[in-house]
Amino acid sequence: MIPGNAENLLYGEFVYRAPSGWFAAADVLYVDEQFGDSANTVVIDDYTLANLRFGYEADFDNFTVAPFVGINNATDETYTANVRLNAAAARYFEPGPTRNGYAGVTFDWKFR
Repeated sequence: MIPGNAENLLYGEFVYRAPSGWFAAADVLYVDEQFGDSANTVVIDDYTLANLRFGYEADFDNFTVAPFVGINNATDETYTANVRLNAAAARYFEPGPTRNGYAGVTFDWKFR
């Protein structure tokens, strides 16, 4: 196997949009184990991340406003986000963020 490349990577997303404007989305990312050095002796564990997002879309003629909130790494998985191949002093692992939240709003203008 090529170091730093997972043999399997799977991604799936589910989105529900209610007629009233509310929406919910969930996605899952699975990354298979991988090697951290050219000799394939350092194994980076596999991991699965789950993310959630909720919001509301309000339409005003040609204009749409959509506030939303989300949670990344909802299960608070410990994982290696970046692998440093053949790193000095066995520093192969760069940890990924723990559970975290975010919020925002999108504005869309539809030209007609």
